Amino acid sequence: MKKEIVTLFLMASVWAAQAQGTFTIEGQVKNVEDGTLVTLFRLDGNVGNSIGVDTIRNGHFRFQAETLGNETEIVDMMGRSDKFPSMSLRLWVRSGDNIP
Repeated sequence: MKKEIVTLFLMASVWAAQAQGTFTIEGQVKNVEDGTLVTLFRLDGNVGNSIGVDTIRNGHFRFQAETLGNETEIVDMMGRSDKFPSMSLRLWVRSGDNIP
């Protein structure tokens, strides 16, 4: 019985350590029309998977997304407009981050 309790405790500890959290990215841009889309991608090797899209309103955008665990992750943000360069902005995020 004692062995089972220790095993359950260890499993719960590992699960808690891998629990997902969230991060927030907020931004402000100038000279970009309202309605312009900004996309956030999570990188998996050389491939980016979209994890959020926001529309610029009054020069502001905001993303809140779940992390995959407690490790630092790489995300890329890219705007779709003639007012943005044709490249992405790389950011490093962790659970609990608030990037203004």
